[in-house]
Amino acid sequence: MSEQELNQAIGLFKQGNKEEAGKALTDLLQREPENESAWLWLAACSTIPEDRRFCLEKSLEINPGNEKARIALAKIAPIAPVVTADVPVTAVDPTPIIVEEKPRSKPKPKPAVVPVEAVYQEPPAVLPVRSKAAKKLSATRKFMIAMLGLLLIVITGIILLLIISGALQTF
Repeated sequence: MSEQELNQAIGLFKQGNKEEAGKALTDLLQREPENESAWLWLAACSTIPEDRRFCLEKSLEINPGNEKARIALAKIAPIAPVVTADVPVTAVDPTPIIVEEKPRSKPKPKPAVVPVEAVYQEPPAVLPVRSKAAKKLSATRKFMIAMLGLLLIVITGIILLLIISGALQTF
């Protein structure tokens, strides 16, 4: 059953529906947290570097020899170190990871049918999906800001009218 669900999620991803694919993969990973392929595909669905990093690291925990996960992880920007006042900063000379890309001359023609094993990619990590309620909240906030701005304009206008009419004395 999980292989079928994984293939459906991959199909959603290839159709460009990354959000639905991410949801399907998240559901699958809740039942099967050791599914390496699902973690890789979930990383591919994510647009947030931290989420992609998490998914790729989970995949590497399951299979430390996964070269595609290592390369994808190396392409993600490194996490900046956290420096606090209590901890002295020391110079560290980490060994850089160099990822060489081959120059592309011509795009290769795609075969008509490619088995999943031949195009194995790791799934993306569990991504926080912005719900419709969160989007509505954003619209509500915009409306409230507009209303407060309108109220400020009305109050300013009333004060100016009172000053002009002489009902309000300025000091």
